Amino acid sequence: MTPELILELVLTAITAVAFAWGDFKFFRKGTALYLQMVTCAVGCAFLTRVFESIQIWRSGETSIYSLSMLGIVAEFLFLYCSNYGLIDSLCDDGSKSFIKYRLISAVIPVSAFVFSVVQYDSFCRMNDKAPFLIYIPIIVVLLAAYYHIKHLIIPDVENGIVRRIRPYNMLGVVNCFAVLMGFMSATGEVLWYVSVVLCFVSTALLLPVLYSGVKKWTRQ
Repeated sequence: MTPELILELVLTAITAVAFAWGDFKFFRKGTALYLQMVTCAVGCAFLTRVFESIQIWRSGETSIYSLSMLGIVAEFLFLYCSNYGLIDSLCDDGSKSFIKYRLISAVIPVSAFVFSVVQYDSFCRMNDKAPFLIYIPIIVVLLAAYYHIKHLIIPDVENGIVRRIRPYNMLGVVNCFAVLMGFMSATGEVLWYVSVVLCFVSTALLLPVLYSGVKKWTRQ
């Protein structure tokens, strides 16, 4: 068993425990939908890790051009929809006074996308792969990153709804860019190991940190 497979299996186990805890804790009557959606995101991350573990076991490396892409897309769609659909309207009323926060939040995701286009265009041409396939998960990850970043810097609202989940959003940013780092590295490279470790930390802490913040929403 290779070190890469062992590390991937450990991350898979951590993700499974995080999802099981969230499923047991949050899928009950009266629980905030926000917590449930983020739990579903962690569940999708678990499926991604299962697929990637199988890939490493069979071929010694992972590939974004596989079923793992579906898990990644689903994971970050849940994160994007939870922030955009349930939180963003509470802190951004669409007025001009929030334009600067929208623009600042977009700088890093847009820059990351431009870098990804340059990075993968030559790769896809050399390997005879359709570039748009790799851009699908990248775009979804960066959409989720945009709202995580935005909710880190935008002014707070009544009851501290945004402020109390900022540690969660920071972990969300780490998770987004850890996944992007995984896209940009081959299995076994230093960057791949960094990506896996960051995913390990962010996945393990994501739901507990979010729950800690959400619990304080009703406290004065």
